[in-house]
Order: sequence, then C-alpha cells, then structure tokens
Amino acid sequence: MNVHHSPTKTGGGSQPDLSRLSSMETDSLITFRKRKHPLPEKDCDCSHDITEIKSELSRMTSILEKYVESNQQMMNKLQMSINEVKTDITEMKSTNEQTASMFHANINEIKTQIDDIKSTSLIITSEQNKIKTQVTLMENKIASGENRLKSLEVKPSTPQFVNQACLSEQMLREFKERNNREKNIIIVGLPEQTSSTTEERISNDEAAVMSITCAVDKDIPKPIKVVRVGKFTPGRNRRVKVCFNTPGPAKQLLRSKDKLPGHGKFDELKCILESISTTVHVILLSETWIRNEIQALQLCLPNYTHYYNYRSDMRGGGVSAYVHNNLKHSLSESNYTGGNNYLWIQLEKYALQVGVIYKPGDTNFKNFLEVYDLQLQQRQRAIVFGDFNIDLLTKDKNTKQYIYTTKEAGYKILNKVNRNYTTRDSSTKKSILDHVSTNLENNDFHMALIDSAMSDHKQIHLQMKKFKPLIQGAGLDDLHSDYTLLECTIKQYINKSKTSRTKILNLPQKEWINNDILSELNLRNHLWIELKRDPNNDSLKADFKSKRDYTAKLIQNTKNNYHYSEFMKCTYKPKKMWKLINDLASNKIKQSCAPPKLSIDSKIITSTSEICEVFNQYFSTIGSLLAEQIPKYFHDNFTQALPNNTIKGELSTLDPCTPEEIDKIISNLDVNSSAGLDG
Repeated sequence: MNVHHSPTKTGGGSQPDLSRLSSMETDSLITFRKRKHPLPEKDCDCSHDITEIKSELSRMTSILEKYVESNQQMMNKLQMSINEVKTDITEMKSTNEQTASMFHANINEIKTQIDDIKSTSLIITSEQNKIKTQVTLMENKIASGENRLKSLEVKPSTPQFVNQACLSEQMLREFKERNNREKNIIIVGLPEQTSSTTEERISNDEAAVMSITCAVDKDIPKPIKVVRVGKFTPGRNRRVKVCFNTPGPAKQLLRSKDKLPGHGKFDELKCILESISTTVHVILLSETWIRNEIQALQLCLPNYTHYYNYRSDMRGGGVSAYVHNNLKHSLSESNYTGGNNYLWIQLEKYALQVGVIYKPGDTNFKNFLEVYDLQLQQRQRAIVFGDFNIDLLTKDKNTKQYIYTTKEAGYKILNKVNRNYTTRDSSTKKSILDHVSTNLENNDFHMALIDSAMSDHKQIHLQMKKFKPLIQGAGLDDLHSDYTLLECTIKQYINKSKTSRTKILNLPQKEWINNDILSELNLRNHLWIELKRDPNNDSLKADFKSKRDYTAKLIQNTKNNYHYSEFMKCTYKPKKMWKLINDLASNKIKQSCAPPKLSIDSKIITSTSEICEVFNQYFSTIGSLLAEQIPKYFHDNFTQALPNNTIKGELSTLDPCTPEEIDKIISNLDVNSSAGLDG
C-alpha cells in the first residue's frame, strides 16, 4: 500500500512558516544591556515608517470604499435595466402574440446573462472579503511590530527588517490547503468495487478502509469521508482519499503504516513450492522483518513447521526456517545478539544441523566472528546458510579474516568465488554476499543460483546426497554368552537403526494455486532476467512493471475468488462451513499443542520436559497463592462471599416435565445449527 501525504511542517526552507514575522529576523538582532541609556531626543526612523504604513492603509481603505460604492451603483443600474427589459417584454407580449416564441428565446438569454452578472457579483464580493482578510492580517502585523518596537530600549546597530505585510493570495490558499491535507491520507491498491449501485460501492470502500485502519491501530476513528480520486478506467484501480475530522488519525496511520500485513511474496512462495515437482525439505529465509510472535504464527506453510528468530529492539532483519513434517526435526538454537540473527535446526534422520544466519552490514564484525566461530565449533555435522553482507570477491581485511575463521573451524565455503556466480547484482556492482558452508566430508552437493524478481538477492538451491547412518556391529564372546544381554543388545541396536516415518493421511489441498499463476510467474521472471541484461531499456522496464503488477493482482484475486466460492457453497450449512474454516486454518498434519519455547524471568526454555515442569510448578502453587490473597473474614465465615448473604435451609422443588413440553422444545430447535460436543 502506497500512502501519499502532505509534507510535515518543519523549519526547512522548502516550506514557509507563516507563524514567523520574518525568516531573516533572529534573536541576535535584539540586545539587552544592564545600563539604561537616555532615550534619544528625536523620534526613531521606525515611527516614521509606521506613519507611512498607516497612511497607506487609510488610502487603501478609501479605495475599497469607492470600489464598493461604484459596484453598488452598477448593480442599481443593472437592476433598472432589468426592470425596463421586463416592461418591454410585457408590452411586446400584449401587442403581438405571434412573436411570443422569438421573445421567449430572448428572455432565456437575458436570464442567463443576469445569472452571469449575479455570479460575477458574488465573485467580486468574495474577492472583497479576501482583501479585507489581508488588511486584517496587515493590521495584526503592524500591531505586533509596534509592540516589539516599544520593547526595544536601544536602537539596533545594523537593522535588517524585511517587510512581509503584503502576503499574496496564492500563499494563503496554499496554507489553507496544507491545513486541510493534514487530515487526509491516500490509499493505493484497493480493488475497484463491482457493485451496481453507488451506495453499495461506497459502503464496500468504507468497509475496506476500516479493515486496513483497524489492522494498523484499533483506536483509529471512522473517517468522515471516503472517495475515489479520478475517473473510472477499466482494468485500473483508482486511489482512495480518506478524510478525518482531525489530523491526529492521519498522522497515526502514517507512523504505523509498516504494521500492515503484506502477504504478496509469501503467496508467491507458495506458488513456487507448488510448481516444484519434488519435495523441498528445508526452506531458509533471511530479512523476514517479523515483528512479534503473532505475526510469525500467521506465516505458516502447509505441512511445514516454522522456526523463526526476529529482532526485538528494532525493525528489519530476522530469519525463518520451514522444515517439512516428513522429517523428524527440532530446534537446536535460536539467538539474537549484537544485531545478528542465528537459528539452528536439528535433522535427526541425517544427524545434521542446518543453520541460517543474517548479519547486517553495520554490526560489529569482531563480535560477530566470535559468536559465529563458537557456534561452528560446537557442531560436528552442519550446513550453514546466511546473508553475511561480506563480499567474497573483495580482498579486504574483514573478508580474509572471515574466510580464515571458517576454514579454521573445519568448514569449507561451497560458493564459487567468481564474478559469474554472484548472489547479488546491481547496476554498479556484483557481489557474493550469501554464503553456504559445511563441515561434511565425502558428500556430493548440487548447488544452483536462481535469479527472480522475488528479491534483489538470488535464491540458492542446494541438494545433498542422502545420508543414512551405518548400522554398527556388536561383538559377543561365544564362551560367555548371556542371552539376556544379547536380547537387550539386539533391541538397543534395532531402536538405533530403525527409521521412523510420518504418513500423511490427508494431503494438503492445492487451494487457489493453478497453472495460470505459475505461467505468469515464469513470464515475469523471464522479463526480469531480460531487464537485468538490458537495464536501460525503457520499454522492457515498462513491460516488466506491468507484468509484475498483473501477477500480484492475479494471485490476490484468485485467492479471494477461491475462498469466496468455497464459502458460498456452504451457505445455510453451518456444519460444512465450520469444517471448511478448520480445513483452511489448519491445512497441515496435527502437531503437538505444546509451545515451542517459553520465556520465564528473561530465560528462554525450549526443552519439552522443562516446559512441562514449569507448568506443573505454576498450577500446583497457584491455588495456595490465590487463597492467601482472600481476606481472613471470608475464611472464617464463607457466607460473606455469597450474594445477599442468604442461605436457604431447604432445597427448591423441581416440577416434572411433560411430553408436550419436550415436543415443544424439539420443534423449536434450529435445523441449521450444527451438533455440539454431546452429539
């Protein structure tokens, strides 16, 4: 969403500050001395200037009065002319009825001229009011100047006064427009409404605007006006102008505009995964810009587990890892320190740890190397991906130290250090900022770089040879065989060597992704590659922008139409409606309901057993803690806690129900309601 707004009021030279008398006047021109000097015998030059200004003001006032009198005389003459014309018309109608039609046309023309004269008079009146307003402003300026002159005890040595009494009409109009624009915002990207009636389209636009403002801040009031800007053009979305009573809501929306959810690239990621025929087991992302736990839980892929690490002190950064649920995996380490994000995932089937790291270019390089080296030393089998913002093509001190630290830890960089295999290309520079390193030996890797418009960095695709741990043999002494020990040893090695697999009974739905979206993504990426080769081609740039916008709109519209059609199929069928909602909200295999981590007293707990122990400790002691907070007199006499302090000595009787009452209740049941937990 693009939001256009007026520039804020600052003290810059590009925006006039009308609250100041003069932009050239500074406090240094006014001096205050402790000694009192005698006043000069003659009047200062300022009084003479004020006298001239007053005379000029009186002359302008007399001119205005003469102008009003002449205008009034002209109006009287016009009125007399109109009366004469009406009299002539009446006489002509009475004398000759045959020429009535011709005179009727002349009367219409005369009425039009009269309306023009009246409108001209109104314009002249408004101009007079504006002139009076300017005169009032000039009087206020003169009064303030007199007050400041009276406060001066000593004449300035080098007076520099700039006369700003004559403010132009254009400046006043601009000032008024800026005040009005402070209360408005412009929203771009809202789809055009297809309703037949104007009222329904306006209502739908207001609902769409309210959904956006509530997503930013729930306390934003309802706008007083929502209107589309410009003429309607098929295939294009007009901008929406939103007006508020005060400038406060508009400023709050502009400050919090980054809170708006943007799922455009996330939906595109789903389309890319759908187009790949094989299963992608691990997806690693950097610079996710996740702000909180709620947003992280919303960014879920079907049949994948989302691990994430985000910045807690500023915007930007962050890393995420999506691991397919057919692998047994767990969180090894999640750390944010020194402005850098570190995330490690354990894949038990491959006895492998996969890491994703994001290091911004402005963080402390020495502290990063210390933490990074420690993490590499702690892992026996690992592959680490990351956006390190360290260019391997350069030979500076930091790059050499980074390569040396990686090799010293037993890791090798899988990137080809060549200008033909860069991970980020710009119009001025090619660089290798995204690296892949591993300490695995005797293993084959297939690594490819994918260039697309999804990011300014190229995507890295890595495929490794499947690894299965070898079954180790156990030696037993035939002379001293113990069958119990043999049985335990066999069971132990069977448990170590067996492979557990997760079978998905209900595969995730394809939902809204279709071949049209995939083909449009391929065409857009093809145009992106052509534009990278010829960045100065304006025609190619326009084609790419058009295809990019069309693809994003196609994804959003297809997704909305799919959900709308699915919900329309379940109209008047609540049971199917709730089943559809559950399927769309939980389009993945059932996972453990235990939280992935728990924060207690600034300490992060990730172990499942420790989390359970914390819950047991809390709920086993909460009863006694709450009981201690109850006042003592409630313990002595519990009837004090009862309403109205009344206790009946006998139970109230219950009348038996009749078959007619049961039939009446059954007949009043809603047939459209779904069954509850009791069936």
